[in-house]
Amino acid sequence: ERGRYIPSAEMKFMYAEDLGEHETTLIATVRNLKKILTDCLLEIRGGDNNDLFSMDDLFCQLQLGAENLEDATVVQDFIKEVWKESSNYDSRDQLDDSIADLLAGKHESALDTLSDIVAFDPLYGEAWNKKATVHYMMGEVDDSIRAAEEALKIDNRNFQALAGIGLIEMDLSQYGKAESAFRKCLAINPWSVTVASRLSVCMSKQNR
Repeated sequence: ERGRYIPSAEMKFMYAEDLGEHETTLIATVRNLKKILTDCLLEIRGGDNNDLFSMDDLFCQLQLGAENLEDATVVQDFIKEVWKESSNYDSRDQLDDSIADLLAGKHESALDTLSDIVAFDPLYGEAWNKKATVHYMMGEVDDSIRAAEEALKIDNRNFQALAGIGLIEMDLSQYGKAESAFRKCLAINPWSVTVASRLSVCMSKQNR
């Protein structure tokens, strides 16, 4: 029809419109790319490929190589993405679902999903870490600390879990314990402005 705008396949994909005969192929391609990315991130976490940088390299960059907060944030966010990955694609999708529920305030649903994930795969550290967050949001501080400790058993450099434990101890006025957790966190990720600020408060409280 003359004068009628016909969107490209790229535009249709961007706005989730029907792509006709190309839709199945495009969806399969995206899934394959996601699998390749997941496998790459898992290799980084496991140190299974000498051609890729390792988690040790990332933490070294975070602690010594980053020259400013912007650069450190990029490294920090990449580490978080590596932690999120799972060799079980269903578990990875479930983690995303739980995060979406958490952001929507659906805490019970998020907790149910995360409990299912860690029951199936107790070595999925990021599921434990997110479970700790949900428990904290629900006021279940003991369960939150236990979940954070499980995350730390899997990777003792999990600065998010350490920051969470410190926050709980701070809320409970256990400033010495909070200081210890915050110092461990900053030793791993010295660019956390929020943790540094909370550490300062804890030290001030103890010096009164």
